[in-house]
Amino acid sequence: MAFAGHTNNHALGADEYGSEKYGVDGGKYTTEHIDDAGNANAAKLTRSRDAPPLVRDLSPEDRERLEANLRRKIDFRLLPMIILIYLMNYLDRNNIAAARLAGLEKELKLTSVQYSVSFPSTALDMERAGSSYFILPDFPRTTKWLTEEERQLAVWRLEEDIGEDDWVGSKQQTFLHGAKLAFTDIKMWILMLMLFCIVASGSVTNFFPTVVATLGYSNIISLLLTAPPYILAVITALTNAWHADRTGERYFHITLPLYFAVVAFILAATTTSTAPRYVAMMLMVPGVYTGYVVALAWISNTLPRPPAKRAAALAAINAVSNTSSIYASYMYPESDGPRYVMAMGVNCATAVIAILSATTLRFILVRLNKKLDRGEVVEGAINVGEGVPGEASKHGFRFRV
Repeated sequence: MAFAGHTNNHALGADEYGSEKYGVDGGKYTTEHIDDAGNANAAKLTRSRDAPPLVRDLSPEDRERLEANLRRKIDFRLLPMIILIYLMNYLDRNNIAAARLAGLEKELKLTSVQYSVSFPSTALDMERAGSSYFILPDFPRTTKWLTEEERQLAVWRLEEDIGEDDWVGSKQQTFLHGAKLAFTDIKMWILMLMLFCIVASGSVTNFFPTVVATLGYSNIISLLLTAPPYILAVITALTNAWHADRTGERYFHITLPLYFAVVAFILAATTTSTAPRYVAMMLMVPGVYTGYVVALAWISNTLPRPPAKRAAALAAINAVSNTSSIYASYMYPESDGPRYVMAMGVNCATAVIAILSATTLRFILVRLNKKLDRGEVVEGAINVGEGVPGEASKHGFRFRV
C-alpha cells in the first residue's frame, strides 16, 4: 500500500505488540520506493511472510487448539447479538402482516394502502442496536476481550486468507476514504443492483400472511400455513451457505435459488388452484433467501480490502437494497388478490435482473482472475493497490466466482 513521505511507527502499528521490530500483526516490514501512477517518490509497504511472534512459536497442534478456541469465543460474542437484532428487525414487520388477518386494518378504519405503508415501532430495534455497540467487535486488533495471542492469531489468519494485512493506517481506515474507494468501483454498483433486486423480490415476505390467506382457509390455518415455507428456507439456506463455503463458489449458489423464485412468482400469478399456489408459496421464500445469504458474503469476497472500503460498500448496499420496501408497500392491496399479478410480476422481474447482475459480475471477476493468473496488474474495474493489493495476488488471492 502506498504512503506519501516517510512511514512512521504509528502507521506501521509498531507499538501494537510492544516492539518496533514487527508491524501491525508482528510481521517484519521494509520500505522501498516505487513508481506508483507517476509518483516516483511514493513509498510502498512491503511485507515479509513472517508470522507474528506469538503465532510463529506455536506448534501445529497448539495453533489448531487456539484457533478452535478463538472461533468459539468470537461466535459466542457475535451470533447471539446478531440473531437477536435480526429477530427484532423482522418481528415487528411480520406481526403487522399477521395482524391484518386478525382484523387490525378494519379496526383502525384504514384503507388497504394506508395499512400497507404503516410503520411499526422501532424502539426495540434501537435498544438492541445501542447495546450491540458495546458487545460486537470492530477489528481483531482493537478487540479488547481477546488476549494478545488471540489478537495476533486473528489478524494473521485474515492475512493468510487474503495475502495482505487488513490494516493500512489511520488515514486509510476512515469511512470517507473507504466510501470514495467503494463508490469508484463498478463492482460495488453491480452488487448494489443485485442485492436491491433480491430484497425487492423478497418483499413478498412482508405480506406473506395476506398472500397465504388467498387460499381461502381460516385465519388460524392461514397463519399455520405460513410456517412451512420458512422452515424449508432455513434448511435450504443453511445447506446452500455451507456448500458455498466448502466449495468457494458463489455465482450458482446465488442464481440457482432465484430461478426457483422466478418459477414460483409466475405460478402464483397465473393460477388460482389451491395446490399449485401453495407450491408456489413454498418456493417463494426459499427461492429468495437461500441465495441472499450467499450474496451478502459475495460483497466481502469481491471488495475485500481495505476494511474501510468493505465497510462502506456493505453499508451502502444494505441501505439501498432495503429501500425497495417503500414501493413494495403499495403492491399488495387486498383488491389485487388472489393472484397479485402486479406484485408477482415485479418480483419476477427483479429476480431476473438479480440473475443478470450476478452474471455480469461473474464475467468481470473471471476476467480479473485471468489477469492475476498471468501476473498482470489488475486495473480498471478495481482500485489498484487499495481494493485488491498486489501483494495478495502474489500469494494466490483470487476473486470468488
